[in-house]
Amino acid sequence: MITTLRRAFTENFLGHSAEWYKQLIIALLVINPIVFAISPAAVLAERVA
Repeated sequence: MITTLRRAFTENFLGHSAEWYKQLIIALLVINPIVFAISPAAVLAERVA
């Protein structure tokens, strides 16, 4: 059986964690840069305060 890199990554991502947890982590990794691109000043201001 030939395993592609994409399939190997999706099968091994976060090991035996629950599927909903893996999807949540991926969603947060996608959403975080979008939120930062929209309003980086607000994100950085929260760290300082």
